Amino acid sequence: MRPPAAFLLPVLLHACLNIPHVTADDIITIRVPTMGLEIQGLSSKCGSDQFWGIPYAQRPVERWKRGQPSWAEPSTMPEGFAQFDASGHMPQERCPQLCDGVVVGSEDCLLLNVFRPASPGSPMPVMVFIHGGSFTEGGIDSPLLDGSSLAAEEGIVIVTINYRLGALGFLTDPTLPGNGNLGMLDQQLALEWVRDNIGFFGGDAEAVTLAGQSAGAFSACLHMLAPKSRAMLQALVMESGACVALPLQEARTRTETFAAGLGCRPGPGRRSPSNGSSEGADDGGLVACLTRLSLEVLIPESSERGREMYHYWAPALDGDLFLPASPATLLDPSVTPPLAPASPLNVLLGCNRDEGSVFVASTGLGGAGGTDAAYASWVRTGAMEYGQGLPPLSLAQREELLRVYPPRGDGKNAENVAAIIAHVRYACPSLFLASHYGGGRQDASEGVSVWHVQQAGRRRHNIEMRPPSAYYYTFQYVQPQECNPGSEELGCYHGSEMPYLWAKPGLTPCGDRETNGPETAMARAMRSYWGAFVRSGGASPSRLELREAEGLGTAVVRRASEGPSLGSHGVLREDVEWPAYDDEGGGALVLQLDAGNVTAVPRDLRKQCAFWDSIDVYSK
Repeated sequence: MRPPAAFLLPVLLHACLNIPHVTADDIITIRVPTMGLEIQGLSSKCGSDQFWGIPYAQRPVERWKRGQPSWAEPSTMPEGFAQFDASGHMPQERCPQLCDGVVVGSEDCLLLNVFRPASPGSPMPVMVFIHGGSFTEGGIDSPLLDGSSLAAEEGIVIVTINYRLGALGFLTDPTLPGNGNLGMLDQQLALEWVRDNIGFFGGDAEAVTLAGQSAGAFSACLHMLAPKSRAMLQALVMESGACVALPLQEARTRTETFAAGLGCRPGPGRRSPSNGSSEGADDGGLVACLTRLSLEVLIPESSERGREMYHYWAPALDGDLFLPASPATLLDPSVTPPLAPASPLNVLLGCNRDEGSVFVASTGLGGAGGTDAAYASWVRTGAMEYGQGLPPLSLAQREELLRVYPPRGDGKNAENVAAIIAHVRYACPSLFLASHYGGGRQDASEGVSVWHVQQAGRRRHNIEMRPPSAYYYTFQYVQPQECNPGSEELGCYHGSEMPYLWAKPGLTPCGDRETNGPETAMARAMRSYWGAFVRSGGASPSRLELREAEGLGTAVVRRASEGPSLGSHGVLREDVEWPAYDDEGGGALVLQLDAGNVTAVPRDLRKQCAFWDSIDVYSK
């Protein structure tokens, strides 16, 4: 069976946005003194202003060199203003990747988009979103990342960013800054751009929530632990991802294997590239060898490695420039002195019920889940560990896995394969992270927590909430068969929640909002919860009393121990409470997101996640 094409994430990541034709009347201009630019954006009829393809790094960025800021310190700001067209007239470049067998994109790709409500007033909270795509594909031109409608409806500023992918972003070598991690340093540079420039667009640089899906969620989690990034953030949203990174030596081994396939070796000297080139030898080592190769040679090999192993390209534990230690060590409260830059941020995180189904359908893994014998062989021979990027399991661990996920006896072991993929990649690492949070419990003496809106030269959001809280969801809504043929078999597959958060104005994935009740309810629920979380700075209000504070904007009073509720643009209703996740306190409840059935339910997967926890697969 072929996966549904309409909203399947890998398909949409390759597609391009249809930027509307604009006239002079549609143009809005923002002066950004730090960049010496008058940036022209599009003021749309859907109630948002849009700015497409703004460079956050100096252009061009050399291959495997760290990006440099595209803006200046106030003392060295450029004189005068040049015009920059960010209205959508000019094509946007994604970072180089393979699309239907063709290399697309440009190395001059460190760009971002900004979406804001039209006619913004006081500085608004900001959501920076990092796209997914297994660290090998995707970009800000994806139809799933048009933030114009979400920004207008929820009263927030949205920034989406490109970053270098595959070998260009995650090559690991001691000659590179921080051993590599250039894709993560790109993301960090984009956060610095937001900190220093988003105020010109009506955003509040002190109220930034970092969000991401899949590889973007893994990235966001690591930024919480990276000292420089952590200082620029106040909350996280993580869809289908958690804190996992490669040990440095493993990342170097993968780089050397990739390079060897192209005829490049570490250390002095080089072999003739395997593409038949007759370039002469040099003494520049592995990176110099790879630098000589064209994108048409590098990118197919980089993508092939990413296809054969999950997260072949991924952030590495550089121990210095980006990430000082493993996520498990940084999150461990028993480590003295604490290694993390600060306590964990408030986080909204979760997974889709059937994360693994699309990978089984699209990669041929379904064959491993046919007969009981084929399924058992997939587990016992080690094919499972390699494809999932896991360390080798012992024979005893493989047999235990077969007890946790026993052969079904009905020829439908593909469901077991999908469940293993879903649990080890997404659900169990996310629950593992949530278990590090105390659930947001408060002493009775603390009473009511308040989100203060103060006027001190610029708006500040001060959240009185300790300890930090995690709010966990499971996405359970299956898109109607008539809208997306094949979706009922795949269920709530990886990425299927994205269209409900990012749908176009007045639309849902199934069409007009006015005529699609369940679709409308699902989109409204997601947008309302996500918007409330961003606006509250991660305090996750549930029952809100809104009052006008003259000259100070709107103050929001949150009753203790209550989570987010449905609403839009500051008007929240007392519908479904989303309790903070508290495994130790017996409050391990998760929000089940399903149209017409949004409710808090006890967490599941305890037996399965206990197995993965026991073999320490996320403590890298």
